[in-house]
Amino acid sequence: MVNVVDLNQDRVSTWNSAHLPIHEPGLPKIVRIARDGTSSSTIDLPGLGTVSVPKRTPNLTFSTRVSESIAEADIVFICVNTPTKLYGLGAGVTADLSILESATSMIAKHAKDGAIIVEKSTVPCGTAHMIQDIVSFFIHSFPVLRCRLWYTDAHISSIARVSPSRRPFRYS
Repeated sequence: MVNVVDLNQDRVSTWNSAHLPIHEPGLPKIVRIARDGTSSSTIDLPGLGTVSVPKRTPNLTFSTRVSESIAEADIVFICVNTPTKLYGLGAGVTADLSILESATSMIAKHAKDGAIIVEKSTVPCGTAHMIQDIVSFFIHSFPVLRCRLWYTDAHISSIARVSPSRRPFRYS
């Protein structure tokens, strides 16, 4: 089961609607089938005859149940916006990591023992250390929590969208 969570109810409502908030060819059909499931059916394929397609149970949800979903998850992906800073040191030049810091703190507070945290946002070099420091703070505060951190390759993730995900060529 994949639980996509957001604090913003409007964004969650859009993902639960027929009109997704982003455009990616093929994505609406993939999301609809994963989110809503399908009925069983029978189709005739030339040369293969009649093929039975089993019912598909939904395995994708969108909700605002952030802390509950984190507590249940074996793997937590941090996928947040990192806009350019508008004020302070680095304004107009560097990424504002406040949303990432907040998400990491929430994950560290609610993650179960053994959870894997995967950083999936486009972030500047060195951000992995910041995430590790935040998680380490919570691990020392709550010694029962043990997490592993994984980081994705931003270049691979920027070119691997819907089409390559159907025919994967590499996983990091």
